[in-house]
Amino acid sequence: MVDAMTECSLEMKTRLQESADNNSMIEVKDMAGNFTTQVIGSVIFGLQFNSIKNPDSEFRKVGHDLVDPSNKRAAIMMLGHVFPKLVKMLGLSLQSKETVSFFYRVVKDTVQYREKNGVTRNDFLQLLIQLKNNVKLVDDRSKEDEHLRHQIELGDNKAEQFEMTESLMTDQCFVFFLAGFETSSTAMSFTLYELALNPDIQERLGAEIDEVLEKHKGKITYDAIHEMSYLDKVVNETLRIHPPSPNLTRMCTDSYNLPGTKYTIQKGDVIIIPSVGLHHDPKYFPNPDKFDPERFSEENKNLRPKYTYLPFGEGPRICIGMRFGLMQAKVGLVGLLSRYKFSVCEKTPIPMVYDPVALFMSAKNGVHLTISNRK
Repeated sequence: MVDAMTECSLEMKTRLQESADNNSMIEVKDMAGNFTTQVIGSVIFGLQFNSIKNPDSEFRKVGHDLVDPSNKRAAIMMLGHVFPKLVKMLGLSLQSKETVSFFYRVVKDTVQYREKNGVTRNDFLQLLIQLKNNVKLVDDRSKEDEHLRHQIELGDNKAEQFEMTESLMTDQCFVFFLAGFETSSTAMSFTLYELALNPDIQERLGAEIDEVLEKHKGKITYDAIHEMSYLDKVVNETLRIHPPSPNLTRMCTDSYNLPGTKYTIQKGDVIIIPSVGLHHDPKYFPNPDKFDPERFSEENKNLRPKYTYLPFGEGPRICIGMRFGLMQAKVGLVGLLSRYKFSVCEKTPIPMVYDPVALFMSAKNGVHLTISNRK
């Protein structure tokens, strides 16, 4: 998938050249959203959304509709946390019927076209099509996976069986699109924001990017991204200060007595974990408002309890798209920072003001920065 991400990154970089030549002010959240929407289109659906050249493309509009902040959406989300059965009974939804119908139609038409014309592509949707058609995937199954497959083949009642229907395929693509484009674009925009506020850190990161890319003949590759250790620290620190999902919601599967207290979490209880609170707790992160990538050196990470940093959750319900999201954001950032510099301007929000009704943590009035060419 990295090759497709790199192509989108190059297109974004080229698109911004005129703005950089003129030291223009740009809104980086929308810019990053155009990039991540195009990446999702390419690597998930095998489609060209053209959201970088055409920010008003239909899929970009759908993306806006999916996460557009509104008091109604915030109220439904809060009601869903407190009274989930009531929300289901009333048929309330965070998404409009028109948006969902559009998405289902696109996936259905793409699947039918591929199957009718024998078209195959190396993307996420193709894997789902193979599962639907009972085609064995080439993968690196663990022994546990093989044991589960053996149980299913024997008809073991303990092993859950499922059919990859067209509806289920569409649901997977829908979630991937919703979670994949918005969280990564938010992470990119907040990273550029913090780098603009901390030009010394931006300069150090730029030097690392130059050094690694020179080693890889100027190409952004999977290996090159993994060699950028300071980039990893910078992105992790951004996700600490501005986690895309400030709270994690989980359902208790077994009654549990909280150690040292008289309280019991009952089976079926919904738990809200305030990850943003943990990330800003001075007990775990001294001077928590300071942007300091060195918090994520191996030495400093080992000094903290494990579950104090939760930008993607943890355990068996950790975000399934974590590696994809991080890679997407890093490829986009490397493409930009290899050529451009970002600085604060008169519209840059200092301090950051968040939108209280946004689906994901987001700047209330966008993130405006000045873009210029690196010297």
